Amino acid sequence: MLGPLVALEETTPPATSTGEFYAPEALPAALLVALASVPVGAIDALIPLYTPTVGLGNSGFFFTAMGGAIILARAVRGQLPGSVPVVLSASFICQAAGLVLLALAPRLLVVSGHPLGLLAGAGLFGAGFALVFPLLQRVAIVATRDTQNGSATATVLIGMDIGIGVGVIGFGVLGNHVGFELMYATAAVVSLLGMLVTALVRPGDSVG
Repeated sequence: MLGPLVALEETTPPATSTGEFYAPEALPAALLVALASVPVGAIDALIPLYTPTVGLGNSGFFFTAMGGAIILARAVRGQLPGSVPVVLSASFICQAAGLVLLALAPRLLVVSGHPLGLLAGAGLFGAGFALVFPLLQRVAIVATRDTQNGSATATVLIGMDIGIGVGVIGFGVLGNHVGFELMYATAAVVSLLGMLVTALVRPGDSVG
């Protein structure tokens, strides 16, 4: 009579607690990923509307430049010297510089009607963002127990999702009121805020 009940007890997985879906030790890394991802929302949602206003009819060229920079930056990531905070700060600076170029695209490096400044901004932003997620994912995993590696990665991904969502909504509303140029300048300030938080939190130890 008790055999089936014992078997059921042995095969039924234990209840999953909400703590397994995130790792508290990974929250600083998730915060930095969120700050890096907020400007991504402004790019993903609004660049297709912005590029025609600065002379680039096909926004695909922008995303090609950005994607190429991401691939190149990640290819050389293992050869970059410096501590984690130094590399992260450099990444946020690249992001901010790229966003400033986007803000100035209508009148900076426009050659024969081609907005080269816009494409340069795409490359700089892509190179900066490329290093943030993999580096902070490693920081989050190192900060947690081996049994929480999945939770650490999930925490960082949640930070990315929140950042992009906030960026899409917030910069969508802001852009509607102040225009694209000031909106991307504001996004650059968010990236600089990420650099400031990096200096305060100082995540990780060294780039491996």
